[in-house]
Amino acid sequence: LDQRTNPQDPLNFLNRESPQTLWESPLARRLLGIASVVLAFLLVGQFLIQERDRISTYIPSLRPVLDDLCHGLGCRVMPLRQIESMTVESSSFNRFRGETYRLSFVIRNSSDLELAKPALELTLTDSQDQPVYRRVLLPAELDPKSSTMTRSEEWSESLVISLADGNNPAQIGSSKSVAGYRLLAFYP
Repeated sequence: LDQRTNPQDPLNFLNRESPQTLWESPLARRLLGIASVVLAFLLVGQFLIQERDRISTYIPSLRPVLDDLCHGLGCRVMPLRQIESMTVESSSFNRFRGETYRLSFVIRNSSDLELAKPALELTLTDSQDQPVYRRVLLPAELDPKSSTMTRSEEWSESLVISLADGNNPAQIGSSKSVAGYRLLAFYP
C-alpha cells in the first residue's frame, strides 16, 4: 500500500497546508477586533450603571459622570446602602400622656463610609407578643434635612405617636392592646 495520501483530501491530518477559513481572513479579524472593543465598552458601561452607588461613594470625583450617564438612562445615583452597618443602639416606646406615646431611638453608622439612612419598621405587640400594628417610618418623614449618615454618626430621634387621635396619620389602634414593641431598621 502506498502510504502517501492525496494532499487535497480534507481528512488528511498530515496535510500541513490547510485552506484559509473565513475566520482567518483579514476582514473577519478586523470585525472581530471591533466587536470585542465594543463589547468591552458595553460591559464597562453595564458595570458603571449597576454599581453606580458604590462607585460614587468610593470615587466621589466620578459622581458627575455617573449622574450624566444616569440622566440619559432614567436612573439615579443614590447614597450607598449597607444595612449590616446600621445598628439600633437604643430605642424606647413609652406612654407619654393618655393615649400618646413617645418613640425614641438611636441608630449608629458603624461603617467608614457615608451611607443612606434606613427606614424603620415599628411593630406594636400585645401581651402574647403578637403584632397589633405595623408602621414603616421613612427617613424623609423622620429627618427631612438629611438622607445620609457620615461615618460613625449617630442618628437620634424622638417622636410622639397618638393612638387615639383620628386626625393623626400616626394613629395606630387601641392602647389597651399594646404591651410591647419591636423596632427594625431596613432599606425599602
